[in-house]
Amino acid sequence: MNNLNRKSVLTPQQDILFCNLASDAKATIERILTEHHVRLPDQISVVQRYSMACPAIPTCGLAISESERALPGIIDQLETELQRLGLQDEKISVRMTGCPNGCVRPYQSDIGIVGRSGDKYMLFVGGNLLGTRLNFELRDLVPLKEIVPTLTPILESFKRDRLANEGFGDFCCRLGLEKLEALMPDAAGKKPKINEANGNTRLAAPEWQPGNDATPALPAPQTQTVPLELPVPQVESGSLIACKETETFFVGPKGEERRDFAYRYNDDDSVRETIVYFYEEDRRAAEATADHALRREAIYAGRVNPLRLHAARKLRDLYYVGPAGHERIDRCILYRADGQPAQTIVYLYDGDRGAADVSSGSPVRRQIAIRNP
Repeated sequence: MNNLNRKSVLTPQQDILFCNLASDAKATIERILTEHHVRLPDQISVVQRYSMACPAIPTCGLAISESERALPGIIDQLETELQRLGLQDEKISVRMTGCPNGCVRPYQSDIGIVGRSGDKYMLFVGGNLLGTRLNFELRDLVPLKEIVPTLTPILESFKRDRLANEGFGDFCCRLGLEKLEALMPDAAGKKPKINEANGNTRLAAPEWQPGNDATPALPAPQTQTVPLELPVPQVESGSLIACKETETFFVGPKGEERRDFAYRYNDDDSVRETIVYFYEEDRRAAEATADHALRREAIYAGRVNPLRLHAARKLRDLYYVGPAGHERIDRCILYRADGQPAQTIVYLYDGDRGAADVSSGSPVRRQIAIRNP
C-alpha cells in the first residue's frame, strides 16, 4: 500500500472516500479502522449513515444550542422508533445545527433540526435525501427530549399511508402542514399555518392588517376600583440556607488519606458531576500509596457509581505531572457524547513552558484549545 498513489475525497455527506487503492487493500483498511474504533458502514444504521451535525457548542462561537454532541442521542431514539415500525431500512436524512445559519444544510433534508434557544429547536420536514427541495417549518421551540416524540406520530402515518416508493420527505411535502399538525401531540404556541400553493411554501396571510379598513376597532378601556386589604407582613429572623458545592471522599490510613472520588452539586442539591481520581500507573486511591502522585481526574455527568464507570457519560479528563504533593495540570481532554475526544486543552506556564518543564510554584500563563479530528 505504501507505493500506491492514494487519494481521499471528503463528500458533502461528511464521508471520506479512499480512492485509487489496490483491490486487496480493503482488509487492511478495515483492520486499521477497527483498531481505532471507527465503525464500518455495515455497522451503523441507515438513519445514522444519512445524518449530519455541525460542531456547535463548545467549538463554534455562533452556536446557541447543542448539535454534534446531541445528535447521537436523537439518532438512538429514532433508530428505536424506526425499528419498531419496520422502517429501519428507510433512507431518511437528518441534519442538525446549533443555530439558524444552517451549516449542514438542515433546510433541505427530510428532517431538519435547528437550534433556537438553549435546549429548544425548530423542526423542519419535507426536504429529500438529495437536498433538491427545501423543507418547511413543522414546529418551533421544541425541547430536545420531545423532538423524537413529536415526529413519531408522523412516522407512524408514513408507515400506514405512504405511496409506493415515496420517501419520508416526499410524504410530508404531499400532506402539508395542516394534516401533519393534526397527527402531532397538541402543544401551545403553534406557528401560523403554512399553505402550499403552486409548489411554493409560504406563511398564510393574516385575516387583517394594521391600517386596513377591515381592522376591528378596539374597545375603550374600562377601569374599576377594587378595594384590597393586605395583611401586615410578618418578619421572622432566621439563618440563610447554605448550598453544598462539593463533597469529597477519601481512603487510606490516618495521615495518608488520598482522594478517591468527589461530587459537584447544583444549587438544588442534585449532583452535577462526579470526579474520580487516578494515581500513578492509573491506580485508584485504594491501590495507591502516599508516594503515588495524582495523574488524572476523570469527570462524569451526574451522579455516577465510582465502581461502575463503564456505562457513565465521561465529560473530560484532566492530566497532571509532577511528584506527589507538587502535581501540575498538563492538559485536559473533552469528550463527545459517543465517548470520542472532541477537544484537547494544553496548559503553558511562566516562560511559555509545559507543565513537565516547570516547578510547582510556576503560574499558568496560557492555554491552547485544539479540536480533535
